[in-house]
Amino acid sequence: MFKGIGPMQGVTVSEEDALAYALEQCGVRQITGDKDNPQFGELLDAIKEWFFSGNFRHYEDDDPEIYQGDLEEDGPDPDEEYERYLYIDLWED
Repeated sequence: MFKGIGPMQGVTVSEEDALAYALEQCGVRQITGDKDNPQFGELLDAIKEWFFSGNFRHYEDDDPEIYQGDLEEDGPDPDEEYERYLYIDLWED
């Protein structure tokens, strides 16, 4: 299970839906490839690992920390982060 942190806080993705979710969020609608080719499977695993490496934490389904983490304040306020980046973009030449 993947639980969002920071700007993705509140998003939970099951292990079995993780690859489909990552591809959808990246705008990939259809993948064709040789599913028997081991490199194809490695590519899909790498995409999933990359996507969930930033604003997500991975938990095993029976991990008690999943429920403790729901009670904690997790990450910066997304609106404040947006304003900070907006400020930087406005002042760069």
